[in-house]
Amino acid sequence: MGEDKRKLNEQLDRLQEELPNPAAKPLRKLRRPEWKWVRIPTGMLLVMWGIVSTTPALNSRFAAGLALLAIDVPFLRKPTARLIQWGLEKWEGLRERFRDFAFFSLPRQEEPSPGSPPSAVHHPFPQAGEGKERATAPRP
Repeated sequence: MGEDKRKLNEQLDRLQEELPNPAAKPLRKLRRPEWKWVRIPTGMLLVMWGIVSTTPALNSRFAAGLALLAIDVPFLRKPTARLIQWGLEKWEGLRERFRDFAFFSLPRQEEPSPGSPPSAVHHPFPQAGEGKERATAPRP
């Protein structure tokens, strides 16, 4: 394995650890060698979508497409690995700076034991119907 590919894989591993599970799971699948037939067209579409989009949220798709393409395109590996490293360092700096805010520092909960009742499971966000007072005023 080449040095650039090794660095890219290290940065993608770090990124995968930082992403929430719903986003990390597809990335884990797309990184497998047998998913090349999905990875390349998806990467190309994300890059094109990022180029023509005007909103910053959609432009993150450009970076995601670039990361997917870099897995298979050798000359993209080194700059993409450096870009991912830079982004993760900025994210860690922001997290450190704002560590007192709940958005950046959600505590990881221990998994409940297999036989524990459902009430023992703690959710970091309120579930449906929790935390909201429902007005039950009679209708005229």
